[in-house]
Amino acid sequence: MNFINYLLNLSKIEKQILLFINDVTSLIFSFLITFFFFYGINDFIKIISLSDGITIYTYLLVYIISFIPIFIFFDLYRNILRLSGLKIVFNLSFAVFTYGILCIIYVFIFPNELLNNKICIFLCLVFFIFVLSSRLLAIILIQSNLINKV
Repeated sequence: MNFINYLLNLSKIEKQILLFINDVTSLIFSFLITFFFFYGINDFIKIISLSDGITIYTYLLVYIISFIPIFIFFDLYRNILRLSGLKIVFNLSFAVFTYGILCIIYVFIFPNELLNNKICIFLCLVFFIFVLSSRLLAIILIQSNLINKV
């Protein structure tokens, strides 16, 4: 519980940076899981290898850069987890839905052999699950820590 107390005592900007790092990490893992699921182990290794995977890293960078303004627009970094309720679920849902639409538009404008609409939709679902579960876990840990203090 000392670690949770440490996190609770961080400044607001430090908490926002931690949320941002969590979201970027969630997107990277979502990206990797999606490509592993759709392409299998052999093609997945070929895709992420440096010789064949330069384009995949470009797509990942574009997707990371594109989710940042969307999450900021939906106030996902302004809210403090301790004060969040169902509002975080709704805002996250709208943000990931908007992000999914943007990904599909990106695939439509820049067609390629690696990405398609199914991959974008699956990526957004996995990303939503990762981000939502990590934030709900943080809320549960914070609330349980506050209850234990009483």
